[in-house]
Amino acid sequence: MSCTGAFAEARDYAELICSRTLDIQKEAIVNRQLKMTAGAIHAAMSASDQCDCDLASWAADYLKHLNIALAAATQDCPCSTISGDEKAAYLAFVNQELEKIRTGQIDVCGGTGKNYPAYGAVQYNLNVFNAAQIIQDRIARTGS
Repeated sequence: MSCTGAFAEARDYAELICSRTLDIQKEAIVNRQLKMTAGAIHAAMSASDQCDCDLASWAADYLKHLNIALAAATQDCPCSTISGDEKAAYLAFVNQELEKIRTGQIDVCGGTGKNYPAYGAVQYNLNVFNAAQIIQDRIARTGS
């Protein structure tokens, strides 16, 4: 996936934020606002090199939720029923999540994220078979 376009649609927004369905004109406004606010999510993904990957199975819903929350917090959508305090809470939540994406704590590409415990070991070339395995592993990691 590349970092373009909104993650949510007006229908998704209306289901979560609005007390009623949207008419065609209001739907167009909400879709434009979702597209504009998705830019902040794309910037966070780009900062951690997560734009050009297949999203993890959970990531599409996660990013959709962030997109809707950011639009609700920063835009005056025509059907919004949330208060100023709720907008502030949404904005704080989204900012925390964007920071996690930007710093690699959350990997929407399906990786483990930077805080996942890992153990690395040095590979030794003790014989010709180990040497071949080390070369094969390097090629798999780097492509050359």
